[in-house]
Amino acid sequence: MGDIECQEKTEQRLRQEERRHIVLDCRRMSAEEDNGHEIVAAVRGGLTTEFLSSAGDAPLVELGGPSQRTPGAGSPGLSAGRRGKLSDTQALAVGSRGRSPPSPGS
Repeated sequence: MGDIECQEKTEQRLRQEERRHIVLDCRRMSAEEDNGHEIVAAVRGGLTTEFLSSAGDAPLVELGGPSQRTPGAGSPGLSAGRRGKLSDTQALAVGSRGRSPPSPGS
């Protein structure tokens, strides 16, 4: 694997890792489903009396500019699903539906 390929894979891995995290009250945490309890606790912890009594005039925090998409990364907002082979569970759920009917005399 060349240096460029290695660098691209590293950047892709870092982007994927970044998408799996959120920041609440300057604290970075996993956004994975199994971490929901920690996210809920952090949100509840931020619901102070001071916050709840505010008139919504909290200052906005600058997050930085939009990320740059690499060429060939696809069109924004569009995705294509993969059409692969059905899993065993899907095939069982479908059963004989979708199959060709048996030919006469079979």
